[in-house]
Amino acid sequence: MAFDCHGKIYEPAVSGITQAYLNHMRGRMAVLAILTGAVLVLGLYAVTNGSYEISAEKLIGVLTGKVKGPCSIVIREIRLPRVVASLVCGWGLAVSGLAIQSLLKNPLGSPSTLGISHGAAFGAALSIIGFGGKAVFTTMAAFTGAMTATFVILLLSALKKFSPETIILAGVALSALFSSATILMQYLASETQLAMVVFWTFGDVARSGWKEICLLTAGVVAVSLFLAVFRWDLNAMASGDESARGLVVNVGRI
Repeated sequence: MAFDCHGKIYEPAVSGITQAYLNHMRGRMAVLAILTGAVLVLGLYAVTNGSYEISAEKLIGVLTGKVKGPCSIVIREIRLPRVVASLVCGWGLAVSGLAIQSLLKNPLGSPSTLGISHGAAFGAALSIIGFGGKAVFTTMAAFTGAMTATFVILLLSALKKFSPETIILAGVALSALFSSATILMQYLASETQLAMVVFWTFGDVARSGWKEICLLTAGVVAVSLFLAVFRWDLNAMASGDESARGLVVNVGRI
């Protein structure tokens, strides 16, 4: 609210740039709302359709606790965990892409192009072929492989002062290195081990349980909150490191 020299209330004129920005944001919010609605519709379709057909009335009854029996088991223990796990995994992948592309100021930045995904695949393959492939150990090995690739990228960027473009090229080379090592291990593996590696590489949410979903959700929410706290710093860095430093952003720490 503003006042003129006579004490009357007036609305300040909105500049063309501001109005264009507001229109742009309204368009983005509309697209987000449409996509969110589409995801919810697809989720409901995935829960109700399959080899065991479930009507909308039964679905509502199961969710409200009024319907028990096989229908409840299918929804609560099989289909709903799959849908929720898919949503949380997609959320995590989107957040990781957002963070990497914001830091590198390049739309090509992703866990795949930086070698992080291939590092995880290498760790999982090493666990399955070399150490029997127990689920917990394979998960830890995959996480270690991903963090190793991340550490190498951070080390190169810190020691060699790589530009964002050079970091992506280094990540592509790192991806090729991990992929080659994974292929070599697959060549030396037995048929059963090879099938396990390929199955793990493709990914699967069919066996997701609520315990795993809770752990995954906690991690994704923590990272999302962290990025929300530093969103203005990331926006400033999108205009260049020098501009961000001029806005008192600690670029090296971010």
